Amino acid sequence: MPRSTFTELLRPLDPFTVYKDADPSNGTYIAPGMVTMLNIESTIDDWGFRGLHVRLLQRMLALMKALKATGQTLNAEEYTYLIRCADAASDIATAKWLWRDMDRSETTFWRQTGLYGEYVQSAARTSSAPSARGLSIRLRKFRFALNRLMHAVVESYCSNCEIALAVQIVDKISSRYQIPIPPAVWRNLLEWAHIASSPPMSTAWKKADMPSKVPASTAVEMLRGTMTDPLYNIRPTLKAYGILMKNLLGRGQFERARPYLREARRLCDAQCHKFEDSVFEYIQTLRGGADATRALHRHERARFAKQAAWYSMQTWCRRLLLAWRPLPPRTSGTRGDAGLQGLGQRFSHERGVPASMREFRDFAPNPAPCRTPSGYVRLTDPAAPFARPVFVRHMPPDVPMLARLLWHRNGEVAHILITREKLRILR
Repeated sequence: MPRSTFTELLRPLDPFTVYKDADPSNGTYIAPGMVTMLNIESTIDDWGFRGLHVRLLQRMLALMKALKATGQTLNAEEYTYLIRCADAASDIATAKWLWRDMDRSETTFWRQTGLYGEYVQSAARTSSAPSARGLSIRLRKFRFALNRLMHAVVESYCSNCEIALAVQIVDKISSRYQIPIPPAVWRNLLEWAHIASSPPMSTAWKKADMPSKVPASTAVEMLRGTMTDPLYNIRPTLKAYGILMKNLLGRGQFERARPYLREARRLCDAQCHKFEDSVFEYIQTLRGGADATRALHRHERARFAKQAAWYSMQTWCRRLLLAWRPLPPRTSGTRGDAGLQGLGQRFSHERGVPASMREFRDFAPNPAPCRTPSGYVRLTDPAAPFARPVFVRHMPPDVPMLARLLWHRNGEVAHILITREKLRILR
C-alpha cells in the first residue's frame, strides 16, 4: 500500500468530519438529566463521553500501530487527526502519549504552530472543521465580511456587557454587506443578554459602581422580539426558548412564560412529526432493498432531537411548578386584597396550577410537586405513567484520579501523587 494511502484513510476519520454524518446527537449538549431520563446509552458511554469518538479513537490507534509495525512514522497531518480524536474522546492521556510519541520517533520537527495549537486547544473545538482550505477561500476572507466577524463582534462586546452596541454593529455589518444575521449569532446575543442581566455578572458590575453596564431585565425578551420581526424573520429554536424560559422563570414572570411555553410546544410537536416521517422513510427504504444507511442516520438524529425536545419541555414544566410562589391567603374585607384583585396582580394558584397541568399534561412530571401557602403538595395523574428509578448496573469509580500516598526513602517520609492506574501496576 502506498504511504499516501494511509493519510487518505485517516482524513475521512477526522472527528470534525465524522460527527456531521455519524453522530446522532448532531453536536447537542447532553445534560446529566438527559442520561437519567432518556434511553441514549447508544450515544454516550457510562462516563459521559460520546461513544462515537471513543470507538473512533480505538480504530485510529489500531491503524497507527499497524503503520508503526512496518517501521514507518507518522507525519504532521496524521498526528493532527489522532490528537483531535483523542481530545474529542476526552482521553487526555492518549493525547499526551501521541505528543510524546514524536520524541520517541524523532519527528519533533513536525511540531509547528498548527499542530501545537491542535494539541492545546482542540479540546475546546474552536477551530473550523475543514483542515485544508483553497486559495479562493483565503482570498475571500479579506474581500467579504463572513459570519465569523459577527461572532467575533458578539463575543468581544458582549463579554464587556455592551449588548446594545453589539446588536448595532452586527446590524450594520448585515445591512452594509447584504448578508443575513445567522441564527447562531442571535442565539449568542440572547445567551449573553441573559448572563449579563443575571448574577453574578450583574452583581459584579454594581459593586464596581458601573450599574449602567447591566442590561435591563427585559433585554432577552426585547432581543427575541427583534429577531422575530419581519425585518429579520428568524424563528427561535428550542435552545433560544430555553434561554428565554430561564430568564423569565428566574425573575418570577410565570404568566409571561406560559405563552412562550406554548410556542415551544409547537416546535416539539413538529419534531415529533419529523421523527414519524423518518420512521416511515426508513421502513420504506428497507422494503425497497436499497442502502438504508443514510435513512437510518436521519432516523437516529430525528429520534434524538425528539427526545431532547421532550426533555427540555419536561424540565421547563418542572421548573415552572417548583418556582411558583403563592401569595398569602386572601383576607376578605381588606383594602390590600381588594387592590390586588382590582389590579389583576393576584394569580389564582388553586386554578392556575391544575390548568397548566392539563395544558402541558404530556410534559408535566408525575407526580408534580407544587407549592401552597402552607407547604408542598404533589399532584398525581393516575392515567399517566409514573417515572420510577430502575437499577441498571453498578459502576465502580475506576477512573484515573490522583491518590495521595506516603513514600519512604532513606528514613524520610515524602508525599507523592500517583494515578490509580499506576498504583494498580505497582501493586
